[in-house]
Amino acid sequence: MWSDHAGRTVEFKGDGTFTGTGLDKAAVGVSCSGIAARQEGSVSLSGTYAEVTFDGVECDGMNLTFHGSPSSFVACFTQDMASANAGCSDEFSRDRGE
Repeated sequence: MWSDHAGRTVEFKGDGTFTGTGLDKAAVGVSCSGIAARQEGSVSLSGTYAEVTFDGVECDGMNLTFHGSPSSFVACFTQDMASANAGCSDEFSRDRGE
């Protein structure tokens, strides 16, 4: 389970899917209208980023990036991989004990 400072969460599952809560209130919700009811989808990991697909929602070019150190990785949704910090505005940290 990963969460941000506002209490939004993302849970990544071993089958390549994820489920989120509160993502419609995050920057990703502005970029991907319609995710309020469908905060789940799939991820295709490739090193420090992943392509993201939200089930039943048009959200082209959405990625998930991971950065930081192994003991304190953060993840964020972005459509701007070219900008500094990959255009991240909402960062999710891995919950302790996970």
